[in-house]
Amino acid sequence: MSIVLLKIWQSENKSIYYELSKKYNVPVKHVYKLVHGKKVKLKMNSYLVLLELRNRNIIRSFVLTSQFK
Repeated sequence: MSIVLLKIWQSENKSIYYELSKKYNVPVKHVYKLVHGKKVKLKMNSYLVLLELRNRNIIRSFVLTSQFK
């Protein structure tokens, strides 16, 4: 089992990660990495996940790359 999956399993926000991954059709690892500021390949779904995470007060803010400006 990878370290990221173990951290997801132990997280108190685990249910939110799974809910968002299903809603926006992205892997759970992708949502976890977005929350924790890790490098991910950004897609439009990533932007939507970040917006929802901000609306749920899980993250405070995020900076858009030139890809979405």
